[in-house]
Order: sequence, then C-alpha cells, then structure tokens
Amino acid sequence: MRPRSINLAYFKDVTGRFGLASRSALVSEADQCSVGLSWQDLVRVADAADLLVNISGHLALATLKSRFRKRVFIDLDPGYTQHWHRAGLAEDKLQDHGYYFTVGENVGRPGCTVLTSDIPWRPIRQPVVLDEWPVSTDAAHPRFTTVASWRGPYGRVTHGRPRAHSG
Repeated sequence: MRPRSINLAYFKDVTGRFGLASRSALVSEADQCSVGLSWQDLVRVADAADLLVNISGHLALATLKSRFRKRVFIDLDPGYTQHWHRAGLAEDKLQDHGYYFTVGENVGRPGCTVLTSDIPWRPIRQPVVLDEWPVSTDAAHPRFTTVASWRGPYGRVTHGRPRAHSG
C-alpha cells in the first residue's frame, strides 16, 4: 500500500479515534498484506473468529474470507447489488456467505421490483452512530443541499421499461 494514500490516512484516523488501531487491518488484496494488524495476526484472528460481518462484500479475498466460520453480507447499495448479482458481475463479493442483509427494507417483499435471484435478503436498518451526527441549529443555513454522482464498480444499471410521461 502506498504510504501517502488518502484512504490509508483516513483508516488510521478513524480506527485511532475509536480505539481500534491495534485491533484492525486495512487489507491489500493484490499482494495479501495489511496495515494495522500484521497479515499473520489477521489470519489468526480470522481462524478464531465466530463471524465475519462483510459490509458490501469489500472482503472478497477467498484465502482470508474462507477462514471465518460464518459470514454475513451487509448490502448498503440496494438495487445495485441485486442487479449486479443477476448479471453475474458481483459473484466474488456475494459468494460464500451464510446470511444476507440489506438496508433496502422492501427488497424481497411483495411489490418490490428489485430481483433477488436466489438470495433470501433480510432487511436491516442503516447503521448510524448518532454521536457522530450532532444536531445543528444554525439558522444561517435553513436547508441542506448536495450534488452527487452515484456510480458503482460495475457500471450503469437499468431495470424495467421507462414509464411514458402522462401529463
């Protein structure tokens, strides 16, 4: 990993701020190395752990992922994840998990058009640490606005037919 990486700096800041620096690892799948816990310590932790909570399937390295006794996938991109799976694009992320949860609370329920394929998705609430989202009473900024672009690693997703505008 590059020593001047913005991602690495962020990882170190967050794990340090929450007292997790000595119990966490940032994994480089390309060369099977880690920052934080050594690779050997990480393998020992995986071998002893009861559960891997794999958020968005970011741990896809089979040699490490397979060491955990049980694996849970947490989907934070509902719609995208299911469409990519159906298209055969996200297999490395989704395979080998025993349970699948999604923040898309209607995924898999009647009336929801997101195709679930063979995965029994269970709803879960979006994880939030309220102390990290302080209440703001700044009257000088009466509204919240944002500009964003939502892109994923497998490209554009389309589903169904566009509806004709009636009006």
